[in-house]
This record gives sequence, structure tokens and C-alpha cells, in this order.
Amino acid sequence: MTKHCDHGLEMELTFLTKIYNIACWTLLLLLISETAGGTGYELTANCTVHYVKCVTCGAGSFANSSVEECYCCPTSARGQCYNRTSCQECREGHYQPQAAQISCFPCLKGFYTSEKGSTNCTACEVGHFANETGLSDCYPCSPGTFQNMSGQAECSQCSEGQYQDVAGQSGCQNCTKGTFQDHLGQSQCVDCPPGSFQNLTGQSSCHKCPQGHFQTENSSSNCDPCPENSYCREPGCVNCSLCPAGTYGNGSTGLVDCPVCNPGSFSATNGSSKCSLCPKGYYQNKSNKTRCEPCAAGSYCSDEGCQTCGACAKGHETRELNSTKCEPCQEGFYKAEPSIKQCTQCEDGYYTTETGSTSCNICPQGYYCPSAWATPKLCPVSAICPAGSSSPDSCDIPFFSADTETQTCHPTEELIALIVGVSVVAFIILAVIVYKIHKSRRVRNFQEETQPLTTASKNIIYQGL
Repeated sequence: MTKHCDHGLEMELTFLTKIYNIACWTLLLLLISETAGGTGYELTANCTVHYVKCVTCGAGSFANSSVEECYCCPTSARGQCYNRTSCQECREGHYQPQAAQISCFPCLKGFYTSEKGSTNCTACEVGHFANETGLSDCYPCSPGTFQNMSGQAECSQCSEGQYQDVAGQSGCQNCTKGTFQDHLGQSQCVDCPPGSFQNLTGQSSCHKCPQGHFQTENSSSNCDPCPENSYCREPGCVNCSLCPAGTYGNGSTGLVDCPVCNPGSFSATNGSSKCSLCPKGYYQNKSNKTRCEPCAAGSYCSDEGCQTCGACAKGHETRELNSTKCEPCQEGFYKAEPSIKQCTQCEDGYYTTETGSTSCNICPQGYYCPSAWATPKLCPVSAICPAGSSSPDSCDIPFFSADTETQTCHPTEELIALIVGVSVVAFIILAVIVYKIHKSRRVRNFQEETQPLTTASKNIIYQGL
């Protein structure tokens, strides 16, 4: 009976030993499946000795199951090793706030630890970030970004109108006057180009120079008014333009446009400060002109700044361009009405010996006027000169004689006798010619009546009945 019991006890102990070994291997497999705080160690321990008494690993460390001094502690003593020197410190970027642990935790995003055996992680300072877990240090924010809070996983981009050219900053800087930035996350600002300005900081755009102003430089905080006698019509001028010829600036600055010269004045060059009056003898009836026109012959301008030229009074004229006064018509010329026309020469048979005439005199009967400016000449005895004659009409001597009263040529007795004699002779000649023609016809008719028949045919044919 005693032997049987001993045999049963031995079997029971064998069974318990098997259960213990199964439990040990199961625990071993579980430990293998875990990582010791990211150490990457593989279990190679082989328990030659089972430690009965182990110590608990403190905070900042853990019991590495790949080490025999920790693995071979009793299963109920999880997180313990044979002694504290056998416990393993958490590596950089990891921490363990509690004791009796078998692993360490990686620092969260936005936190770090650069020391071994850490019980907690430190938040990233402002200007820095940690975008991964388990980091031993934080990254500085790159230029163009910032972070004004601690413990952050990323940085923020600088806003429009701001920039940051240094890494690891907690804020961005405003763009200075004369610069701008219209994009996010920039490390520098952009200069305002010529023709624009920015008089505030932290701006996302520049302003065009207003009308009448200009700017030739980059990064300007203001625009300058156009210099004297120059202008700018459109916003954003880089340079101003000189007032063109025909306009003036009056010595003013900041002009949007240049006033034009009024009628009676002009400016010949660009950038004139004032317009000049048309000189005497010249005129200008339009605005915005670069020169004045000369008064035409027949007109005049006696003052400066004429808008039109005056017409000369009757009996007066100007004989050249750009005249400043009128002169009387010359002898032999006249002008009946005020006009810009020149004096007209008297027609043939008319004359005037005075200057400034408004009409011409007809050459009187018995006289002739060979020129418009000379006094009439007495008609010759052998000629006639009706009123308005420019030359005498001669009467042919001896057949005609001049009648001074009627100013006509009358035939003389000699002309009458000659006409009668010529008429008689012509009549006689005509009668003789008619007689001869009549006689010739009578002779021809007689001959035709007395001439015998001589045209019969030589071949006479007799034909019977």
C-alpha cells in the first residue's frame, strides 16, 4: 500500500513538472513576442538557474526578458531581475514612469528625451517640433515656418505679409515697408517694383503710384510727385513724361495732365512751363498748337496773341505775309470793301492816280488811258477815243475822218467817190460776163439743130412682111 502511494506521488510530481515547463515556455513565447522598449533583442537566455528572489526594476528601466537574470525570475515576479544592475535603462526617445515594467514607451509626437533611463519625455520647445514618436531631439522649424507653442508635432506656415528667414523661431516677422509677400510659408519678402509702393508693414501686396506720381526704385514706401512741367495720366508710373509741345506745366509738380495752350498762344518744345503769345503778324485760332501761322497777304495782326488776323479796310491792303499793319492801295489799284483780299488793278479804260482808292475812274471821252495809274491822254486828231478807251482807234486817212463830238469815224468824199467808181466798174464787168455767157449758149443750140444724122448701123437688114 505504501509503495503504491509512493508511485502515485511520483507520477503526480512528474505531471506538475510538465505543467511547470509548459508554463515556462509559454511565458517565454510571450516575452519573445514583445519588444523590450524597441531594443530588438531576441531571447537567447537559457535558465540554468531559477532565481527565487529578484528585485523590481525601477522607473526609467525595465526587465529585459532577453537577459537570463531577468528571464529566469519567477513568473509571478514580472518586471523583476536578479539585481538592479540587470535591469535595462530606457534608451533615448523612450521613457517608463512606473516600476516593474517589461518595456519602455516611445515619446509621443511633440515630445522627446535625449537621456537614457528617462521616466518622462520633455515637450518640444517653441520654434521646434517632433513629427514622429520615439525621438531623442526635436527639429527646428524651417525658415518660412514657426511654432509658438511647446509640445507640437508640426510647425505653422508664416501668413501672407510675413516671413521668417531663421530656423527654429516662435513667430514670423512682418514684411517691412516697401516690401510684400502674397504667399504662405515664405522665408523672405518681395520688393515692391518700380511704379509701386507700400507704406505699411505686414502687407500682401503693393499699391500702384497714384496719378501724377512716380517711383523709379524698388522697395519704396512712397511715390514722388512728378517734377515740374511733367505729368503722369495712369496709376503706376515709373517715370513721368514732359508736358508735350502745345501744352505747358506752369511750373507745377504732380500733374495728372498738362493744360493746353489757348488760341493765340503756343509752345514749341516739350516741358514748357508756359505758353508764348503769337508774335505780331501771326495768329492761332486753335488750342494745343506748337506754332502760330503767318497772317495771309491782305490781312494783318498788330498785337501779340492774335487768334485771327484782321481784314484791311477798304482802300487798304497788305502785300506780304505776317504783316503787322495795312497800307493804302497803290496808284492804279483799288479795294471797294473791307476784306482780306489785296487791292485790285483798275480794268482797261479805268484809272486812279491816288493811293488808297476805293474805286477807279473811267477814262473820259476824247481821252485814252494806256495804264491804270497814269492820267488820261488826249486822243489824236486822226483817231477816236470813246469813254473807257485804253488806246485810240485810228480813222483811216483819207477815206475816214474823226468826229470829235460823237467819237466816231465818218467816211470822206474820196471814199464815197471810190465806192461809186468801183461799183460802176464792177457792174460793167458783170454785164459783159453775162452777155458772153448768153451768146455762147445761143451758138451751141444752133449747131445742135443743123447737124445731119450719121449714127445709123452699117449692117442694114431688110425684113419682109
